[in-house]
Amino acid sequence: DDLLVPLVERPLGVSRRQSARPSDLLSPYGQMPTLFQERIGTVAEKVDPNFASLRLRPSFEPRVRMLHGTSGSAPGDSLDAATLRDGCAGHISIAPDHLLIVEKDIPRLTIATESEGDTTLVIRRPGGTYLCDDDSGPGDGARIVAPFRAGAYRIWVGSYRPLENHPYQIAFSEAPRFGRERLSVEPQRKARRAR
Repeated sequence: DDLLVPLVERPLGVSRRQSARPSDLLSPYGQMPTLFQERIGTVAEKVDPNFASLRLRPSFEPRVRMLHGTSGSAPGDSLDAATLRDGCAGHISIAPDHLLIVEKDIPRLTIATESEGDTTLVIRRPGGTYLCDDDSGPGDGARIVAPFRAGAYRIWVGSYRPLENHPYQIAFSEAPRFGRERLSVEPQRKARRAR
């Protein structure tokens, strides 16, 4: 028999560290569940993210989806991401910051962070392997570009230094070259030439 972890509801967008922005509480594209149970072997593992979750499929609209949160961790709730695998950096909370549900395979997805502080990005794939980045995004932000197969992904936005917390935005897009410059929901416009 499968063992199930009891569900405990917590409002979407509320963190153990700091409150999220009001825009994180309800997504304009439909409310996400507050919890998600992922089956690992025969045990269902409860996933209770610190901030908002997101559900994506190929060719999603709008072309850029944006969430917000606070990077890093709190005392007693800190994990050095370097212990997960080589190439990971920063300090993250035990619980993921976001849960990404990919409904159908997305051949190329960019996930990028932007903050006034130095942030890192850690993504746990459904099979348990990790994708990590530090400083490939705008400023001191992180950026990961990869194919995302259907499944549940846990996402952490870490702070490079322990117990530092920075408000951030995290963006998701299929657009080529997205996330190298400042994150924006609007496509970059060409500057007008002075006459």
